[in-house]
Amino acid sequence: MFIMKNFITFALIYLFFAFSTVFAQMKANISSEKMANGNSQIFVENPFPCEISVELDFFEKENVCGTVEKTIIVKANTKKQLICTVSPCNKNKKWAWRYKWFYYLGDITSRNHNDSFVYDLPYSSGKSYKVMQGYFGEFSHKDEHAIDFDMPEGSEVCAMREGIVVDIREDSNIGGKDLKFAGDANYVRIMHNDGTIADYLHFKQNGIVVKTGQKVKTGQLIAYSGNTGFSSAPHLHIDIRFPAKGGTKKNTVGVKYRVAGNKIVNEIKRGDNHKKP
Repeated sequence: MFIMKNFITFALIYLFFAFSTVFAQMKANISSEKMANGNSQIFVENPFPCEISVELDFFEKENVCGTVEKTIIVKANTKKQLICTVSPCNKNKKWAWRYKWFYYLGDITSRNHNDSFVYDLPYSSGKSYKVMQGYFGEFSHKDEHAIDFDMPEGSEVCAMREGIVVDIREDSNIGGKDLKFAGDANYVRIMHNDGTIADYLHFKQNGIVVKTGQKVKTGQLIAYSGNTGFSSAPHLHIDIRFPAKGGTKKNTVGVKYRVAGNKIVNEIKRGDNHKKP
């Protein structure tokens, strides 16, 4: 007994539900091929310019061998990578299987961060913006090393560290002070050479000037600020995080910033108003 059509449909529906608010512009894909001997091979396509972590959850299986129960790392820009071959343990008995699958940007098995690195402030030189909310803020940063800068719509936002743009969204024009808008933010995600990812959120519609796959330098203009997504006022949200399950919460890392006066600040706090040198 071979269940494939229903199983693939379930997997794709689950993927859309889980990631429709995260990967709006680009998605990884899964496919399967039935072999001449009756076995099946499962493949993953990764269109992102960075590696992704893929997990399969075979939540139903009967007389099935060849399933994988570990995280699979799929290289960047991979059109077709075999991740497992599913077969009956006993060919003389019926066999059936269904699964869910998940993917995450980056290598979720890695927890590397260069703690000695000093980040730039995320705006143009000579500018300063007041901090609305800092690390572990009561409004929406309770579990995050994240910062919100009070920034008028259309302000220049610059890369805090060099890296590669791995994901963007800029089609939204929706936002408000309600969690129902959490999936409507425009964003840029930049991966650094240690595997961490910088999230920049709430950009104006069509306000992004970089492309997925583009390498950016520290201080380079990447977008214009806005008020999309879960947002009480025009601002810029930033955080640095490890690739991990569950988005940014509890996976973010505190970092150092360079400010005017040739100073290094270990933590930017609510009410601070640092000028960028």
